[in-house]
Amino acid sequence: MSASAHLAIQQQLVAALTQAPALASGRAYANPVRELPEGTATAITLTTERSDGTAPTVHATDWRTTYRVDCLATAAAGADPA
Repeated sequence: MSASAHLAIQQQLVAALTQAPALASGRAYANPVRELPEGTATAITLTTERSDGTAPTVHATDWRTTYRVDCLATAAAGADPA
């Protein structure tokens, strides 16, 4: 799998996270978001955590890729963050 194939998988995972019933009102993003835009209460980010390939064989290289899903939320000052 090339880097573009990993990106395609990541984009498909983000698309799946936005399908109804979508978590975070469908706000799912590839790669980290440092902070939520003002007025946004929740979001999900999906990041490629690691991608390790085995030594190539005559036919192909096997890849094991791990994606991380982070759930982000904001709360009013003094509110229970849970």
